[in-house]
Amino acid sequence: MKRRKWVKIASFVVLGLLAIPVIAVLYLVLSPDYLVLVVRSESMKPTFNMGDVIVLREYEGGDIEPGEIIAFEEQGFTITHRLVSSEGGVIRTKGDAVEDVDQWELQSSQVRGTYLFKIPYLGYVAKFLRSKVGALLLILAAVAFLAGLIVSELTGSRRTAEGGDGEGEPVEQEIRKREREHKQRWV
Repeated sequence: MKRRKWVKIASFVVLGLLAIPVIAVLYLVLSPDYLVLVVRSESMKPTFNMGDVIVLREYEGGDIEPGEIIAFEEQGFTITHRLVSSEGGVIRTKGDAVEDVDQWELQSSQVRGTYLFKIPYLGYVAKFLRSKVGALLLILAAVAFLAGLIVSELTGSRRTAEGGDGEGEPVEQEIRKREREHKQRWV
């Protein structure tokens, strides 16, 4: 009896702990105040590796200091590099893995966000889950989880109905008790 109760409590704690990062990531992805990007090149190595997920705060104007990492639009792509200089409204950047400053000159209107933090290699997981095999495995895992919950509930109900593990009264006794209470009200 006590063991089953502790297992139930432990499972709720584990599910709660797993839910926290999922909710946090969903908040960041869905919030208009943040950008969530997957690193797809080696240009910012060692700061970022391919497959890292980076979170940036939406840029709303203002000063950006040299050394800050920014995401910007250039030639139809979102690029994340380190700010080298910002003079006279012209912004220059470079990747950490590259010796030379980038060839383009940016305007502040092209800046999308400033770097906050990274989640190493999470992008590979996201890429896998977007594949056919990953999506299928995700669906199968969800179905297996739900099936496990249903089986657990059914076997738990049967044990209680049979008077099994002593968690609560057996179902038949509960029904008789309610019938007696109902008759007493109407007598």
